[in-house]
Amino acid sequence: MKRKSVIIALIAVIIILYLLFFAPVDFGVRRQITISAAITDVVKEITDLHNWPHWKTELKGQDTALFEFSATPTNINSFLRFRDNQYTILKDNTASVTIRENTGNANPVYHTLFAIPDSFGTATTIRWIKSVPPIMWIKEKLNSSAGLEADLNNLKTFMETPNLYYGYLIEKRGVIDSLVMTEKIITLKKNQTSAIIKLYRDIIEYASMNNFNVNASSPRMANYYEINKDSVQIMAGIPVDKKAPEKSNISYLEMPSHGKMLVGHYEGDYAGLKKLYHAMDKYLIDKHLHTIASPYEKYLTNPKSSDDSLHMKIELWYPIL
Repeated sequence: MKRKSVIIALIAVIIILYLLFFAPVDFGVRRQITISAAITDVVKEITDLHNWPHWKTELKGQDTALFEFSATPTNINSFLRFRDNQYTILKDNTASVTIRENTGNANPVYHTLFAIPDSFGTATTIRWIKSVPPIMWIKEKLNSSAGLEADLNNLKTFMETPNLYYGYLIEKRGVIDSLVMTEKIITLKKNQTSAIIKLYRDIIEYASMNNFNVNASSPRMANYYEINKDSVQIMAGIPVDKKAPEKSNISYLEMPSHGKMLVGHYEGDYAGLKKLYHAMDKYLIDKHLHTIASPYEKYLTNPKSSDDSLHMKIELWYPIL
């Protein structure tokens, strides 16, 4: 009888060990977080393996040369390899994805992420279910699933921080330059550099004649409007604190002091500024904002040479509603 009890106990231990280490995956750890971003953008982050290095804890900050992607990163069986880790898409629906994570000789882990929009389309809740073998489930419980929470917090931080997600610092500000002295001209695109230099010279000379407190270092502002493939309308301006009589093409742009502005910050060569325009246009769409006037560029540096023009500091201002 005693021998029978020992055998039963031994079998019980074997069963427990099997369940802990080799049983089919059916234990899940669940976490969720709400992100201030539209569901379409959030879904792109979680269903495209190219985006996982932006926020996945094990991948974030690693040398991109160490990543190996399948030809397409968003289809069933698409994969991302990093050292001993491989992430493979098993299911991909409109607002969810299931990924298998293999790490060395360890049992695979399965991640299922669901994206749930709010009723306004401005926020999305990510519900993450991490399915693991029982022994790993116990470890996750004892560790309060710190890894899963870190991944979710990283994703939230990435998507809600403009200079991370959009690539530039973008912020809302009030109107600073409520009165701007301006002059416009239509010119050939090939002549726009010399044209805008002349506009600034005219404005500063006229301001000086009327005892305005402006000089060569005063911030310059400009707006470009394409007329056709060859011609462009340029508006140049400088902020002032009073008006003088309007003369020829000199006029004033007035903005209410209580108005709202979306401001993007750029540093580099002027040719790269168009990337900030694209980023801010996307920001407007994502945040459901609307422009009420044409944007303008504000130059915080005044290049004196071609080398200086490669290291410009520019703010891009969008009047918004």
